[in-house]
Amino acid sequence: MQNGVLFGILMTLLNQKRASATELAAKYELSPRTINRYIDALGEAGIPIVSVSGRHGGFEIMDSFRLEAAYFTAGEYERLIESVKGFSGDEMAQKLEEKLKSLSKSVSDDFFLASDKLVVFNSDNKSLLGKLQTVKDALKKNLVLDIDYHAAEGNIGKRRIEPLCLYLRDGQWYVYAFCRLREDFRFFKLNRIFGCTKTQEKFSPRPFDGRLADFNERKSPRTDVTIAFKPNVLAEVEEWLGVENVVKSKDGNGYWGFGSFPYDKMLVSKIMGFGSNVKVLRPAKLVSEIRKIAKNISELYSL
Repeated sequence: MQNGVLFGILMTLLNQKRASATELAAKYELSPRTINRYIDALGEAGIPIVSVSGRHGGFEIMDSFRLEAAYFTAGEYERLIESVKGFSGDEMAQKLEEKLKSLSKSVSDDFFLASDKLVVFNSDNKSLLGKLQTVKDALKKNLVLDIDYHAAEGNIGKRRIEPLCLYLRDGQWYVYAFCRLREDFRFFKLNRIFGCTKTQEKFSPRPFDGRLADFNERKSPRTDVTIAFKPNVLAEVEEWLGVENVVKSKDGNGYWGFGSFPYDKMLVSKIMGFGSNVKVLRPAKLVSEIRKIAKNISELYSL
């Protein structure tokens, strides 16, 4: 039984008067029988849910019930507030943060709200913020988007997409959508969209295909990497590898670093970003690839 689904059903019943098993099953892509098990679990947890029969029947929560502040633990409140802070440029998110803080104060006298020490600097990129707002508006109303997309391979083209969700990964925003041109689901990086317009065409959201969970995993085989680097990039390398994976070199003039990473373009780009301050010692195939790139750069700038 998934806690996320359990919480989602609870929120659905709190926010609307009544919901049928069929409606909840469609929303969470489960069978009505499974929904009934979730309803039973909520009842066992002390949530007073009643079943109403008839043509417009379904499940509803008794009017006398209110979600108490103690429903969440202190740690759960911290995690919720920290998550909301990531959207602190949004007015609705700010209101939600204040409500969560207000509720959390009654959890325990010694509760230290760690999120008060969390500061999130939001992007001041007006172009990005504008695209985010356009996509959010389209998501709320299930509106088709017309975008001009500059693919990583260099191709530029117009796409008509059905947005399903926004996705934040490694500080970059993506919209996960069904692309009508490719007739398949695709991730579109917002910074590569240079034209984004809402149409008036509505669409029925397609079921998620499972690719969303895979997107967070880099698929390339992992490799152990050893580097030697200069003291002037110590802080940056420590943040990348972790301080526990950095040691001083035997001659005392520099440092060595160790890590295990997927062998892909992201790894090569990361190392190249350090320039001449970092030297790869192993694996040999990575040394060879870096050497080849360095040679090409040298030839590009040679007189």
